[in-house]
Amino acid sequence: MNRQLVAFLSLFSLTLVLSVYYILIPTAKIDNTIPETEKPVNGVILDAESAYFETLNIERESYSQNYFASQNAILASNDYSNIEKEQALINIDNYKKEQLQIVTLENCVKGIGYQNVFVEYINDDIRVITSCINEENKTIEAAQIIFTIQDLLDEEENIFVEFHS
Repeated sequence: MNRQLVAFLSLFSLTLVLSVYYILIPTAKIDNTIPETEKPVNGVILDAESAYFETLNIERESYSQNYFASQNAILASNDYSNIEKEQALINIDNYKKEQLQIVTLENCVKGIGYQNVFVEYINDDIRVITSCINEENKTIEAAQIIFTIQDLLDEEENIFVEFHS
């Protein structure tokens, strides 16, 4: 019984000392302010529409990198014949020409007043995605885009225009 009393009194006194200690200690002030950085942060907040077109461009860039990596892997490997390597070089050259054509078409459409433009080739068709300037005249705007692209190209192409809003 004596042991239990000593254990109880020691735990009780320890609890009492700790309680008094934490009550009497002043709370430390925490500085929640964020320090000023010397360099200004230059950031641009894009609207959702611009973000959509930026996402399309990032996806295209990612696809291009993967495509070039796969063609370069064929060129670097000894497992492929010279004919296959030559075809890989032709594929790379054709893809670069297609990408240059896409940039030209995008700049052409931007030149007639559209800010956000995405152009891609799907099989032998051209797909244009842009934001509509005037919701009431979508048909006229689509026709204007199609005629502008056809004037730039020498041959007849199937051109599809989509408006993203």
